[in-house]
Amino acid sequence: MSRMKATLELDGHVHEVQLEQDASGRWTAEVDGHVYRLHVDRSGPGAVVSVDGTVHVFDHLDEDAARIDGTDTPYRLLALQGVAGAEDAAASQYGPVRPPMTGKLEAVLVEAGQEVAAGDVLFVLEAMKMRNEVKAPADGVVVAVHVEAGSAVDTGTTVLDLEPVEGA
Repeated sequence: MSRMKATLELDGHVHEVQLEQDASGRWTAEVDGHVYRLHVDRSGPGAVVSVDGTVHVFDHLDEDAARIDGTDTPYRLLALQGVAGAEDAAASQYGPVRPPMTGKLEAVLVEAGQEVAAGDVLFVLEAMKMRNEVKAPADGVVVAVHVEAGSAVDTGTTVLDLEPVEGA
């Protein structure tokens, strides 16, 4: 059984979401006290998500927006628990940078010694047939890159280390 809990802001409203996968692989989502059965089809670009039998098309646009049924919807992930390697929003912005999910490291866009600005793309992860850009959480310098493009990674893999710029 797998569980994770997230707090997210969607269209200006904060929601508590708990996802749970049972032993047979079926998912449920509890959102603000209401429980929904989920089925996800990732066989094409994006995902087709059935929520209690109602189908929605979901495309991840970036860290701040998703396209749901053709409408761009802003969101913010405020907290995440129950995912190995995930850190709470209040956690340090420096140190090891890990992928948010298991996948294949499609590209590493930085190298050791390179300075980056908050929001710069550090690496691209292909997971669940979707490209996920992992961005720098703060201005800093990449002190080491531990994994090469093409490698399989999981949430415990340190892809690179990010430290504050000396003297900043």
